Amino acid sequence: MIGQPLNRVDGPLKVSGRATYAYEYWEAGQPLYGVIVGATIGKGRITRIDTESAERT
Repeated sequence: MIGQPLNRVDGPLKVSGRATYAYEYWEAGQPLYGVIVGATIGKGRITRIDTESAERT
């Protein structure tokens, strides 16, 4: 397999911009996105966790 040519069936569609990628299927609704947020406190201690809002949903 190494060094052998591969038949890229989806190659022409990807190059021409007509290919459908996995993230374009919205069968379960709109996709979720994540964002990395840096800590505002370098070192701290958790004194309380308010779970009331999370428990209501």
